[in-house]
Amino acid sequence: MVYKFARRGFPCNPYELERLYKYCVNPHVPLRDHIAAFMLLIEMQSFAQHLDTSLQDRTMRLLLDDPAYRDILNPITRPEDMAFVERLHIPARYLRTKDDGTTALRVMHAPDPKKPFDLEQLAQYALIYGRPGLENTWQGIAVDFAYRMHWRTLFGFALCRALCANSAGKTTLYGADIEIRQVHVPDDQVQNFSDDDAICVLIHNRIPPDWVDHAYTYGVVYLEQQFHQPTMSLDIFRDVDDKRLQRLSVYGPPPAIPHWDGWREISEEDRYRLLFKRADKVAAQIDTEG
Repeated sequence: MVYKFARRGFPCNPYELERLYKYCVNPHVPLRDHIAAFMLLIEMQSFAQHLDTSLQDRTMRLLLDDPAYRDILNPITRPEDMAFVERLHIPARYLRTKDDGTTALRVMHAPDPKKPFDLEQLAQYALIYGRPGLENTWQGIAVDFAYRMHWRTLFGFALCRALCANSAGKTTLYGADIEIRQVHVPDDQVQNFSDDDAICVLIHNRIPPDWVDHAYTYGVVYLEQQFHQPTMSLDIFRDVDDKRLQRLSVYGPPPAIPHWDGWREISEEDRYRLLFKRADKVAAQIDTEG
């Protein structure tokens, strides 16, 4: 019933926001739906608060500025309330029982470094642990308000992650047929890393030019994010963006690889993991307040 008022996960205009809010504060609404509506609203608040004001739409500004929306009464008064929601909303196939008898989601493993281009696994992990609104947002990945992720930005993130080392001289093998020699650039040497150096890394690892073109959207999103947060390398990013605009005027946008383009739709498991994460967070806040 909740998603009747937020068909894409979040309210997308002031009208949908008002309807969801009225449903949330209606005393005749079942507890589980009351809590679910409340969680949608506070999740959107958290999301909007971490965006630069220039990127907030009318619905976000209304949600953050109007006291009625900002001070919504929390319907969750006991940790048992969240257990009630989890039990009714999350199918058993996504859950496991811990040794102490409590319920938790099935373990989500970090992306396998031996499968650097398993974009589905990368997307699932980034959605739960690196999405906008969290302290550790994964830079360069485009995520819309329905939590869809753009495949080109996921590919660009995976390509950079595969090529960049965590320690100097590190070489990582990926499977039996592919060897990627990673590059390490100390922070104090970033300004000395030239276009020729980057090209040498790509050539040495036999990265096709169409892969580089396909990663273009990742680069644009990454640059945009840097311009909306404090960074020591802003002059470098401005120079890169100026060169990007010059090349666009001459050559146009780099083409995508058709089969790796478009948006990744959020899965059923993704929705339940997000719900469970929010439930755990709210329950922890109740324990602290108690």
